[in-house]
Amino acid sequence: MKSYSKMLAALFAVLTTCGIMTRSADRDPYQPLKLYDGTWQVRMAGADKRPDTLVDHSGRTGIFFSCQQQLNGETRALVIFLPTGATSPGALEYRTLVARPDSMKRDDWEHLVIEGGRGFSPCVSAC
Repeated sequence: MKSYSKMLAALFAVLTTCGIMTRSADRDPYQPLKLYDGTWQVRMAGADKRPDTLVDHSGRTGIFFSCQQQLNGETRALVIFLPTGATSPGALEYRTLVARPDSMKRDDWEHLVIEGGRGFSPCVSAC
């Protein structure tokens, strides 16, 4: 699992760099992130096995941009991006948050209870 995380992080770095290099003039902070949406055949460096299939379902929701990542059909992470600005040479900066479906520790996720049609009740620290 750690090797896949490193591979996904490296792919994001490469795609973001490519997007920034080709789109820095229009200054749309979401444009480079749109490169993540799609399907790739990827192979770990030095791997002697068949390539893995990486699928990113990405899109913008309000001020956030998110990518759900699947590796060989298994959902591995939801990465949320929030544009924060640009550096003086023109590189774009983002805050990121990664949520994994296997995060079972209490501090990893908030909790929400929905009761019928009467609304919802967020349960933060008391749950």
